[in-house]
Amino acid sequence: MKKRSITSIIVFLVALTAPCPDGLSQTQTRIYTSHERKQDEKEQREPSKTERRLTDEQADSLAFEKALNAIKQLNFVLEADYISSARMGTTYVDNGTNFVSVSDNRAVVQISPRSDIGGLNGVGGITLEGTASNIVMKTDKKGNVTVNLNVQGAGISASIHIAIPQGSNRATATVSPNYSSNATTLGGRLLPSEESNVFEGRAF
Repeated sequence: MKKRSITSIIVFLVALTAPCPDGLSQTQTRIYTSHERKQDEKEQREPSKTERRLTDEQADSLAFEKALNAIKQLNFVLEADYISSARMGTTYVDNGTNFVSVSDNRAVVQISPRSDIGGLNGVGGITLEGTASNIVMKTDKKGNVTVNLNVQGAGISASIHIAIPQGSNRATATVSPNYSSNATTLGGRLLPSEESNVFEGRAF
């Protein structure tokens, strides 16, 4: 009787470890709880701080390269979101009506701090148009870029200094009149002209 029991146990163990015949193989499916599914969706939906930082850096780097190419092609617009001067301090403005643009040898400086329609240009300020010349771009050891040019026209005689820090399209343009010390700085994003949405008023 005992011998038969031992034999039965051996047969049972062999049956457990034997491979399943074709057509009878087992499959395994992981079933997730609603909490696990929500947690997984949240992790996929929300990138980590490192991923966000890398994405932002890549976007800034691309914007910087596009800004440099636009400068080299003399086809750019600096859309200003603030204006600063010794006389008026710093004022935040509409970047659609405040800008410095260069298209080949045509340069435009538009300063419109007022939000209502008015001013000499019809959009709350003044628009000065002139011919750009002596345009020089420099890059320092850290990759920061500066552009200097002269602008001469009926209502403007000035030098313009544009500064762009490495890795970004944020820039400043300081407009210094040749016959006074009332320099004005416009700060914002420097974009290729085709990507800009500024509105140009009546030139002075």
